[in-house]
Amino acid sequence: MLLDETRAGNVQSMITRPVDFYGPNAKQNYPYVTIIQRLKAGQSSQRLGKPNLVHTFISTPDAGKALALFTLPDQAVRAPRHYPQPPERRKENRPSQTTNNRT
Repeated sequence: MLLDETRAGNVQSMITRPVDFYGPNAKQNYPYVTIIQRLKAGQSSQRLGKPNLVHTFISTPDAGKALALFTLPDQAVRAPRHYPQPPERRKENRPSQTTNNRT
């Protein structure tokens, strides 16, 4: 519904796709649930997925800054925005990560 209204020009909206996050008061995320929470409970940490693959994270304060930058007039687009990633991740040229990515 929101996308239909955006396409019709009735509202302005933006979809952002952050990488996994961590930070103050962020407890529903990959690092907290699989590492910190388990260590606090006396359990060993877990690793989901293939351990040899690079996984990108962003701190919640940095994610907030990125979201604010996305709203600047020269950055606003009517396409999903992907949060910035380190240069070595962008070089991997993964289609799911680079579609409509202007970073």
